[in-house]
Amino acid sequence: MTAFHLSLFYMLHSLVGMHPVIDFVIYFFAAHADKVTILSLFILITSTGSVPRSFAEYFAVYKERARHIFLYLGTGLLAGAVAYIGKVIFRTGRPFEVLADVEPLFLYGGGDSFPSGHALVFFALAYVAWFHDRHVGIFAYIVAVLITLARVIAGIHFPVDIIGGAILGTLLAYGVVRMYGSTERITT
Repeated sequence: MTAFHLSLFYMLHSLVGMHPVIDFVIYFFAAHADKVTILSLFILITSTGSVPRSFAEYFAVYKERARHIFLYLGTGLLAGAVAYIGKVIFRTGRPFEVLADVEPLFLYGGGDSFPSGHALVFFALAYVAWFHDRHVGIFAYIVAVLITLARVIAGIHFPVDIIGGAILGTLLAYGVVRMYGSTERITT
């Protein structure tokens, strides 16, 4: 681990304990925002935005939405599986396990820091959301950054875990979209 890597981690982790409100926000994004985000993205991706005027229009919209639902769910599940396999292969310790002076905001896992499963899944879902609708995708990328950054600040991931997970998740989603999705977005 490089000196820059460690100093970046310590700089971010130093935000813990500054104020109870800051700790609460970090804790919320690191531990609970993932559930809210998955539900929100699913609703945004599956909503049609308008009421179909005919059965033909309904089935055309349904078919397109079904494809995006499959992309969203399939990519999320595949990203979770890739994260699990990566954690089994690399078996790296979390900051609070390998650095004696790190007190995490909350305990989470053990011996499975790289790649960050949250980063892998949320950056993969953000890419699918961006493929679906650029505005939703921008929202999803912002939330993915907030969730994963909070996990570094909370002391349960190193920055490299997040960067590796984000790159793997984006590449995985790109491959899934290229294989299964059409080249056209529903909205731009």
